[in-house]
Order: sequence, then C-alpha cells, then structure tokens
Amino acid sequence: MTEIVAHLLTVGDELLTGDVVDTNTAELAQLCRSLGILVERAVSVRDQPREIADALDRARRADLCLVTGGLGPTSDDRTAEAIAAAAGVPLVLDPEAERLVRAAVARMAARPAALSHRSMAADRLRQLATSPENLKQAWLPTGARPIVNESGTAPGFHLRLPPTERGNSETRVISTPGVPSELRAMLPAIAELLRGWFGGRLRPVSRRVYRTFGRESVLAPVVEQRVASAIDRGAPPVALHYRACGPEVLIILERTGAGGGLEQFDGIMGEALASSLYGIGAADLPTRLVRVLREHGLWLAAAEACSGGGLGQQLVAVPGASRCVRGALVPYDDAVKVELLGVERDLLHRHGAVSAEVAAAMAEGVRRRLVADIGLAITGIAGPGGGTADKPVGTVDLAVSADFGRRYRRVTLPGDRAAVQHGATLWGLKLLWDLLVESERARVFDLALPSGSALE
Repeated sequence: MTEIVAHLLTVGDELLTGDVVDTNTAELAQLCRSLGILVERAVSVRDQPREIADALDRARRADLCLVTGGLGPTSDDRTAEAIAAAAGVPLVLDPEAERLVRAAVARMAARPAALSHRSMAADRLRQLATSPENLKQAWLPTGARPIVNESGTAPGFHLRLPPTERGNSETRVISTPGVPSELRAMLPAIAELLRGWFGGRLRPVSRRVYRTFGRESVLAPVVEQRVASAIDRGAPPVALHYRACGPEVLIILERTGAGGGLEQFDGIMGEALASSLYGIGAADLPTRLVRVLREHGLWLAAAEACSGGGLGQQLVAVPGASRCVRGALVPYDDAVKVELLGVERDLLHRHGAVSAEVAAAMAEGVRRRLVADIGLAITGIAGPGGGTADKPVGTVDLAVSADFGRRYRRVTLPGDRAAVQHGATLWGLKLLWDLLVESERARVFDLALPSGSALE
C-alpha cells in the first residue's frame, strides 16, 4: 500500500516579509501526521499567480495539495485564479459559495458592534452582501466544491487537478483562507474530506504525550533505555519525539497503523520520569491545576514580581478559573510588597527582594490579602541588568503556602528577559502542582482537552 503524499502551500506577501508568522503550515502538518499522510514539501509564496502556479505544478507529483491564503475580498487575493489556471478551467460564480458568502456577511452584520448602528444595518447589509469585493469570494474554479467557513466570509473549496501530459495522476487540492482561526475551524471538515478520499490508504498515528519538567538531555537517555527494553520484551514498536519549551519537555510516543496499545507504556514512563512527570495527555499544566483546585474547592491567590502576571494569565485562560482563582497581584516595587502584602522592610533589607524569605512572606501575604486557601509568590531577576555574583540574572525564588503545606524553590533560568519571565511562570505552576501532589490532592492522570488537540 503506497503512502499518501502531500504538499503544503501558504500564500501571502506578509509571510515572506516577516510581518506574519506562518502557523498554518504547522496546523496542516499536524493534521496530516495524525492521519498518516506524508508531508513531502511545504512552501510559502507571494500573492503572485505565477508563483502560486509554479508551486501547484510541483504539487502535481503528490496526491494532495493543501493551500492556505489568498481567498479574501481584496485585489491581492488571487489564489482561486491561480488554481483555476492550473486546472485549466475558468472561474465561475458558484451559487452555493455565493449563498455562504451572503450568510457570512449577515452573521457579521448581526454582531453587537454592527447592530449599534441599527438604523443603517439593513441597507448596509444589502450593500455588503452584493458588493463586488465580497462576491469575489464566491468565484471558484469550475468544478470546485465550497467548504463552509464559520469564522469568516470566504469559503474554502476543493477540486481535482487533472493528470498532465507527463503522466502524473490527479492531485486533490483543498484551498482555505489564510486567517489562522478560520483555518482551525475548518480542520474537522478537511479531515473528513481526506478520510473520504483516501480511506484505507491512510495510516493513522496513535500518540501518547507525557508532560514533564526537567532537562531533555537528562530525561531522554533514561526514557530511551526503558522504552527499548519494553519493546524487546514484546511491547509494540514506537517512535519517540521530544518537544522542549523552557523547563517543560513533552515526550511523545507514536505508533503508526491500526491499534493503539500505548497506554501500556504509562507505568514504564512513570518509573523512568518519576517526579518530573506531571501529566499524560493533551491538557497542559494550567488546565490540570484549575481542574484539581475546583475539585477540592480550593482558592488560589498569586503575587508575581518578575513574572509580571504571567501565571495569572495562564490560569484565567482556562475555562472555569473564576471558581478557583481569587486573583494575581503584581507587587513589583518593594514598597508595594510592604504596603500590599505586609512583607517586613527589615526582611527585604536583610535578604533582598529575591530571596526565599521574601518569597515565603509574599506567598503568606497574598493568601491573607485575597482570602485564599493557597498563596503563590514569584520574585526574581529577569534582566538584562540587576544580577550579582550571588544572584545572577535568571535567579528566581518561588514559594507556595497553604494550611496543608508549604514549598519553596530557587531556579536559575537561561535566556533573555522574556524567557526568564516565561520560565518563572512555568516553575510557579509546577511548584503549585508539587504541593497538591504531595498533599494527595492531585495525581498524574490522563486528561484530554474537551475540544481535542493536535497532540492527541
């Protein structure tokens, strides 16, 4: 059985000037990987029909070409034109695509911002729905079928590129808008199309994600030795991948083809990773913390100096955080630590703002101030200045305080100011998790995101 081969094509001048970071290629590559489709080539081109056509010509040697960008209402949106030329067909006003565009414009006009001008809404809606700019989005290559776009006005579409004189087989093309949120909303429909077209030729990939804190260079040798031993004893062959993001390392097991069976590695990975492992599955640490805090009816308050509110932001991004997060204060100046949190001036004078003693006092102070069950504090030197021989740039002191326990940690983080702040945030979350595990209020568990994830 031959492997399905795909080319990925992202279109837009802004991708090649550095004004916009291309995330669409990653989204599409992850979708292909999950279905067992080999991505042979990924390329970005300008909004120029000739460049798009050249990329499509190379894609004819593949089974599939996934294209994003260049489907909007402006004059530089020319992807549909280029795909039509590659297919050797004209553009036509597609009735279903026109209906979708009109419906999308109506949805936009019904939003609160548009309805605030209700007196002109009806006239404006008619103008928008019939304007040449918006109807341009309904002109598709002859024979193309539209794909619904619930998040924007431009529908996607799919069609076949016929074989060429060189003897290539036909290539399926799917074209979507380039706005990342619009592409993301269309991924389930794209996946359904791919399953329908390629059916039994697909070789889906099963994945098991182990979420850890530590150094990849330390964790990898232990994990690889344990996994190799398990395979020698009869466990299914798997591939190992690592994804490091600051102090957090995702260790991913993959198995291609029918059957899963990756759960049997949980015990092996648990022994190999020990306390470095905090979870299994797609859900990240903030999601797990919110779940555990809510399950136990616990309220958290945070005092963040060098992290500048990053920890609070990560937690409140999780749905349901309003029932377990009191708030996060940013007592950056020492005077605010004294006045708002009750940290003693003498403590600051003797030990300095970046110290175990001050971190502990901040955790206690914010717990009292915001009437919470748990107080968490982060104080450090984010740089680029402010470091000393004893406390170099990147030094971060963290403390967590509750009636059922206290924990403290000092870490020295590499990188620039943003990297130190991000690392401090993650270590703060990990310290809280460790306290909850130690008190048997949390455990390592398999948790998938409700909406699914590319990691699953």
